[in-house]
Amino acid sequence: MARLLPPARIHRTHDTWGRKVTGPAFAATNAVFFGAFLPIALTCRLRWEQVPTFPDDRQVVYYCWHRYAWVAYLLFGGLPPHLRPTAIAHDGVLSRINQRAGAWMGYPTLVFARGAAESPRAQIIEHARRAGCHLMLLPDSGGPYGQVKPGLVEIAQALGAWLQPFAVRTDGKVEVGAAQRHVCPLPFARVEVRVHDPLDGREATVEQCQRALEALERR
Repeated sequence: MARLLPPARIHRTHDTWGRKVTGPAFAATNAVFFGAFLPIALTCRLRWEQVPTFPDDRQVVYYCWHRYAWVAYLLFGGLPPHLRPTAIAHDGVLSRINQRAGAWMGYPTLVFARGAAESPRAQIIEHARRAGCHLMLLPDSGGPYGQVKPGLVEIAQALGAWLQPFAVRTDGKVEVGAAQRHVCPLPFARVEVRVHDPLDGREATVEQCQRALEALERR
């Protein structure tokens, strides 16, 4: 089964009165999401095909397609603590619906402010440098889906980090959504995490990152 971790912290780059006013409503949506995922986490059979290894102890940027964002909440308890990443979320409505649920499942989360003077990329880099944490990014977030965008490579280059591509396979799932079909395993499903050889983020290109994910999807 997926390993349940103690609840983790949410770090916000900026806080607003609006978030505090609307917080109770989003607490309810997060509770629903958490309640729906808990039976899956308790019963799914999780396996990493191999534990990622890296030539040195630089930071790591894990990345996968956005369609695996929900199932990713279940995955990183299967790794040693020193390899677990921080998730990235934003302060918009669609992200706030479930970002606390991820933290309740033990997934440290950075929430950037979309309307801040600093770009999301700059906020992510600043936090990662200060915290020294690994990151989990969705390089096609916001669309066009299935296409790696330059921000992934720019963040990895700024941190001098390793890039770790991965994909997920499950023998029982539903797909939820219209524009983006989120993969959601069913209870008791087998969930396998497939990994590509890590890329050196100091010199990797968008094209290399794209090819790595496409190769994983073909396996």
